[in-house]
Amino acid sequence: TTPSVSAGNLWKTHASSQTLTTFDNGTPGQIIIVISTAAVVFAISGNLQAGSTNITTASGDVTTWVYDGTNWYLLSWMDDSENLSGAGGF
Repeated sequence: TTPSVSAGNLWKTHASSQTLTTFDNGTPGQIIIVISTAAVVFAISGNLQAGSTNITTASGDVTTWVYDGTNWYLLSWMDDSENLSGAGGF
């Protein structure tokens, strides 16, 4: 699927498994946040840039993407199942 992101910057996926291949109607410099509500595959080919393999998120995971006018680049991925409490303190 290729959802349009022209109407905002915060998105929740459908509550069923799906594969995203791009985000349509982005504006250069736009940053979007995608909250997964089911298993979501981000197909890393074409204009989704995040390394060399597809990313599969689970319900509760959050990804952040930025658009340069041609490609969407993954900025961050928060895995909701990871326990970050022991990651070192500040």
